[in-house]
Amino acid sequence: MAAADITGRLARYMVEARERVLAPHVAREARHRILDTLAAMVSGAHLKPGEMAIHYARAQGGVAEATVLTTVLSRKRPSSPPISGPRP
Repeated sequence: MAAADITGRLARYMVEARERVLAPHVAREARHRILDTLAAMVSGAHLKPGEMAIHYARAQGGVAEATVLTTVLSRKRPSSPPISGPRP
């Protein structure tokens, strides 16, 4: 049951963290990390592993639950999140 306690504590922390103001340097670093991640996803889509992942998502078909970044594809969640994350 220790894992459930840790999960509960983490969930409470995250809920409380929504109300906290980030220090300016923390907010700046977070923006840089988010932009870096998006840039890696976009540029990686044109490399062999990214092309293979997109090809895999195309082959899966399914309902439009998640968008595959850098494409016009929308696929079921099991194939899209590993490629570009869930649709908001």
